[in-house]
Amino acid sequence: PQEAAVGLDGNAVIAIDCGNENALFLLEDGTVWTCGPNNYGQQGTAEAGSYVYEPIRIPGLENIVQISSGWGHCMARDAEGHVYAWGRNTGGQVGNGTTKNVQTPCLLSLEGIVDIECGGKFSLAVDNLGRLWGWGENDQGQLMDTGRKAKVTEPMLMSTDFPIREIACGGSTAYALSEDGTVYAWGRNDFWQLGIKKGNSSKVPVRVELPE
Repeated sequence: PQEAAVGLDGNAVIAIDCGNENALFLLEDGTVWTCGPNNYGQQGTAEAGSYVYEPIRIPGLENIVQISSGWGHCMARDAEGHVYAWGRNTGGQVGNGTTKNVQTPCLLSLEGIVDIECGGKFSLAVDNLGRLWGWGENDQGQLMDTGRKAKVTEPMLMSTDFPIREIACGGSTAYALSEDGTVYAWGRNDFWQLGIKKGNSSKVPVRVELPE
């Protein structure tokens, strides 16, 4: 049976992350709770119905320190640097080598991860060496130049010539903060979300010039 939420009043919640149709709550005890629709398996349990009206605990996730949601898929990182993913997987964004939706969290083939982010239909992770990993859809160059692959179904090491400290994702756009404090962006740019006055997508990171 589903474990009902008890006292999610903010006292035990240390992080909240929202996808386009779901919400994740990270508690200080390292457990993850969720609510919302379950059309892609984003509630993380096969026992969930079509909708989860009140937060329930996702089984199998313990010692979690970071959560992230995309357009129907989710990720969680534990304190040892392992990454779990589940939910919508039509573009390979879960990272388990398939394009079938995943109802329960699966452990990915990654180690030493220090940051994770879900894009719309893609995912990124940074390891403790400052290296960037990516998987999922690549229709706008959000996974950079991965041999012109439209979909990447397992984590792939992405080529960057700078160590990365932190990442962020939009629908089809990605951003990275390098160790020296420089911001880079790549992917979709039809609304100038890369921070450059150029309407084309970019498969290579472009430096974002921020005002001093």
